[in-house]
Amino acid sequence: MLARGGSRDFIASLLDSIQELESKLDFNNNNALDFKALLDSIPTPPPQGWDTIKLGEVCEIIRGITYDKTEQTAEKTQNIVLTADNITLNNTFELSKMIYLKQDFIGDKNKILRKNDIFMCFSSGSLKHIGKVAFINKDTEYYAGGFMGILRSRFNAKFVFYTIANDDFKQKLENSATGSNINNLSSKINDLKIPLPPLEAQEKIVSAIENIESKIHLLDSSLPSLDSKKSEVLQHFLQN
Repeated sequence: MLARGGSRDFIASLLDSIQELESKLDFNNNNALDFKALLDSIPTPPPQGWDTIKLGEVCEIIRGITYDKTEQTAEKTQNIVLTADNITLNNTFELSKMIYLKQDFIGDKNKILRKNDIFMCFSSGSLKHIGKVAFINKDTEYYAGGFMGILRSRFNAKFVFYTIANDDFKQKLENSATGSNINNLSSKINDLKIPLPPLEAQEKIVSAIENIESKIHLLDSSLPSLDSKKSEVLQHFLQN
């Protein structure tokens, strides 16, 4: 279990490193984070850690559509499917490798990615794709397909996303996999647990992470170590 002061010490170190880089890049005061206010805004877990809850109780878990190669076409149609190949290393999705299905293909509209959905690879022929995840910021017309799935959160979707967009959760998912059968893994994902602080704490954690994320985007893109540290905040902060 993380000591009550441990998460604050870790985040303070993270913010100090960002502040040092900011001074080197000579940012003006209008771009500066209020580091003390940000640090003070982050709630710490109780001594026993946050309560945990099964992911299936937090989210509606929706499997992607099933199709075979005979339904794919080289023509651009309105039936567009996204797979693990569309998720970047930065947990966003890109549209450079879309799959088109024939016009007469009818998919389940509930499997179309919506704003605040979490798009995740549940299973794959290769372990390297399992756990790849992206947050959907706007409504789309794209289907989740292949070995993909949608987590449609009943709580703060961005908080749920941050708790699973890390190597620790990816490892749990890999450990649950017994093969490439999506039916097998998508049922097991229901039972994987995540920390669930009170809603107010969730919102404060998300706000702090997004403030850090915003600062990272302002810094030079050649500093990938900062993006890695951002993801470590929740791993260290939420562990029991």
